[in-house]
Amino acid sequence: MYLEYLIIRNKHKKELNKAIKQNFIYGVLWGIVPTFISTGDRLAIFISLIVYASYLSVVLNRDKYKTRFGRHIIFPGMFAIGGSIGYEIAKLISIWIS
Repeated sequence: MYLEYLIIRNKHKKELNKAIKQNFIYGVLWGIVPTFISTGDRLAIFISLIVYASYLSVVLNRDKYKTRFGRHIIFPGMFAIGGSIGYEIAKLISIWIS
């Protein structure tokens, strides 16, 4: 019985870590797109939109959050952090390109 508890608990942690990573990457990609749009670099806009759209299919096709913690803490928190970091990365890339 204790072993089953550990297996379930470990599985829950793996799912939570996976969701945190997915939301962070989704936020980074979201932060990159508008930054490249503001710079006007068409190739960077095109590439960032392709990457964003392809990753969006991963986010939309995953299991939905069933708890309030996931809906109100995990998704928006990691998305916001990722978006902020994505914005900074895109500024650095824009400086590097020009």
